[in-house]
Amino acid sequence: MSNFLNKNKLLTNFQYGFRNNASAELVVPAMYESFLENMDKGKSTCGVFLDLSKAFDTVDYKILLCELMYYGIRGKQNSFYESYLTDRKQCTKANNYSANFQTIECGVPQGSVVGPLLFLIYVNDLPCASSFQTTLFADDTSLHLSHKDINKLQLNVQTELDNVGTWMRCKRLSINYNKTGYMILTATCSQNCNFKISTNGVRIQQTDSIRYLGVIIDNKLSWKPQISSLCGKLSQACGVVCKIRHFADMKILRLIYFSLFHSHLQCCVIDGGERIKLLSDQCKCYKIEF
Repeated sequence: MSNFLNKNKLLTNFQYGFRNNASAELVVPAMYESFLENMDKGKSTCGVFLDLSKAFDTVDYKILLCELMYYGIRGKQNSFYESYLTDRKQCTKANNYSANFQTIECGVPQGSVVGPLLFLIYVNDLPCASSFQTTLFADDTSLHLSHKDINKLQLNVQTELDNVGTWMRCKRLSINYNKTGYMILTATCSQNCNFKISTNGVRIQQTDSIRYLGVIIDNKLSWKPQISSLCGKLSQACGVVCKIRHFADMKILRLIYFSLFHSHLQCCVIDGGERIKLLSDQCKCYKIEF
């Protein structure tokens, strides 16, 4: 099915999750460049970052099978996936006690190879549901819209957010409002305190920075919150190395470096040939060479 979808280019280009030649490392730089471009044009941008509640577990089978049929997976192939999804049972076991088996009525099987692909098909038409510039990484959703007039921007964002809310109700998906927020990015220092948006009758909270795909984006695009968070993680890692440097050989220290240092330093860095040397001084202090 994956070859069929890729060959016929059926998956949206705005989806970066679980796809070849697409990753989180491409999402954040693309968003950042878009935000900068709008600032250079004198536009204000509203970025809405949605978090879906148990997205993989709330996929409706009937809707998913209709989506498969729409994208050309019909006949025996569609019946195969219907058999694969329906009449599944599960129970909970604790020590020697076991609950009765219950039939699973929704959700794609997690831990399977085809599960993520089925979810991508399920949310594939989200970019078409509104005029937002949409970025998807599986169920992590970013929506942003720009306008020179911030009051008109608010009206446009609210209208398009209502369209997204309608789409989610049709797909029987729900938003985790505690982890959902929006930012206003503008080239000027002034912020419109009256800028308010909501979805499904619930007001979305405005924030100055938000974590998206492990990276903290702030409304000034300064990267200060991200750098501060990164320094904190690397400081803790330095403490670990400091404590064990006399007891571990170079092989162990190298493993620690790649697990605690390198993974954070390389997050969303798309130029793999250019190595980051933020910890060179610390490594020299501990007489560690990599």
